[in-house]
Amino acid sequence: MKYFYTVLTLSLILTSNAFAFDHSHKIFDELLTAHVKMASDKTSSSVDYKNFNKKKLNSYLSTVSALSKKDFDKFNDDQKLAFFINTYNAFTIKLILDNYPVDSIKDTGRRTFTNPLKNPWKMKFFKLFGDKTSLDEIEHEYTRGNDALNKDPRIHFAFNCAAVGCPALSNNAWVSNKLDKQFDQAAIGFLKDRSRNRFNLKNKTAELNNIFKWYGKDFSSAKYGSLKNFIVKYADALTDNSKEKALVSSGDFDISYTGYDWSLNQAK
Repeated sequence: MKYFYTVLTLSLILTSNAFAFDHSHKIFDELLTAHVKMASDKTSSSVDYKNFNKKKLNSYLSTVSALSKKDFDKFNDDQKLAFFINTYNAFTIKLILDNYPVDSIKDTGRRTFTNPLKNPWKMKFFKLFGDKTSLDEIEHEYTRGNDALNKDPRIHFAFNCAAVGCPALSNNAWVSNKLDKQFDQAAIGFLKDRSRNRFNLKNKTAELNNIFKWYGKDFSSAKYGSLKNFIVKYADALTDNSKEKALVSSGDFDISYTGYDWSLNQAK
């Protein structure tokens, strides 16, 4: 009988471990480190799609798709958020690889009855929690549509759409115990990129990437109160000298938008 219980206990432990999810996202982290090149100033990055390890990526994505909703519901909110960010970014990379070479993620869309405009973000090309899912569902339903997870608009600097205009794809996976630090680094890096965000002292205008135009209301959340307040908080990143910083810090500025570059964020 003692032997039976020992075997049963070991069996339960092995079964539990077999389905334990790796919250360090180690496999994806290794892929990003190997194939994503960050600019020296951390403002942008490029991806070596040509040599990307597809087999290893598919291995990571298989663990993502195998996760049951029941097990996912046991995650804390930060673990859920890190999971969705990494899942979105990893499946975006897969979408590019499955269609490579392409000039833009917009070239990857397929026309279907439910997606007549060939929108790649609306394509249900992978499974999550047992159902066919799209990138839009991860971003706008599972995260932005979830009050428990949609508390920090800096999440817009975490999701990467494989475009030059998008905030840099990090060369590390997002992890639950570092989210605030990673959000801060991503926001600063994005705002420091003068090809996408800058301050025009002559016109007293913050010239911002279109992400702020599309999702400006998200920055009016309780965390910041308004998009302008968010820019004031990150005045150091947006400005290049004391005069610009003083003006931004005072809140006495207008906001305009710089557009968006949909070219693929591929390594040259």
